[in-house]
Amino acid sequence: MTSEIRDGKKRYFTERLSTNKTKMEMEYAIDIKMIMDINGVPPEDIEGAIISSVVSPLTKIIQEALYKIIKKRRLS
Repeated sequence: MTSEIRDGKKRYFTERLSTNKTKMEMEYAIDIKMIMDINGVPPEDIEGAIISSVVSPLTKIIQEALYKIIKKRRLS
């Protein structure tokens, strides 16, 4: 999984995480939140997220993990 934070055209960071189909959304939330903390990005600065997945069973899990961090649901 690749995680990236952007503001328009400016990229703040790109990080890679391994995926695991047995991992729960809280485990992904912790991983993503730690990446944000390490890179100095507070959750309240995040306006939205884009998820592109080739591992479709993980899409919903990642959505829920992101919701735990940024408290925003995706647009359909």
